[in-house]
Amino acid sequence: MKTIALLVATALTVSVSFATHTGQGDLKELKFSLEGLPVYVQDARKGPNESLINKYKLDTTTLEFLIKHSVDPDGWSNPGVKISPASDRGRDVLRIVQTPLNHERIADLLSRLRKASPNYVEDEDLIGVPPTKPKQ
Repeated sequence: MKTIALLVATALTVSVSFATHTGQGDLKELKFSLEGLPVYVQDARKGPNESLINKYKLDTTTLEFLIKHSVDPDGWSNPGVKISPASDRGRDVLRIVQTPLNHERIADLLSRLRKASPNYVEDEDLIGVPPTKPKQ
C-alpha cells in the first residue's frame, strides 16, 4: 500500500511541478488536514504484560518532501516560508506558511493524493483553512 502511494505521489510530482517567486509580504498560514493521506506508520510495542500494543504515529517526512519538490521547489528557502506537522482541534494537520498561489497548488496536490487513495471520501472540511485564533 505504501509503495502504491509513493508511486502515485511520484507520478503526481511530475504533473504538479511549479516555479513561482514572490515577495515575503504576501505569505499566509493555512492548515491542511492529513486525513486520507499516506502519513501514518504503525509502531508495534510490547506493553507491560508483553502483549503487542499497536500504536500509530504521524510521519509526514515523505509528504513534506513531495510538497516541497512539487510546489515551487525554490520557494521553500524564502524567509518565513515553512511547513510543519501540528494538531488542530484533535486533527492532525500540516501547518504551512506560503503564498496564496502556492497554497492553491498544495491543496490541488493533496486533493489528487486523496483521490488516488483506495479509501477516498470527498469532504470539503479537508481543504486548507486559516488557523483559528484563540478566544480571549
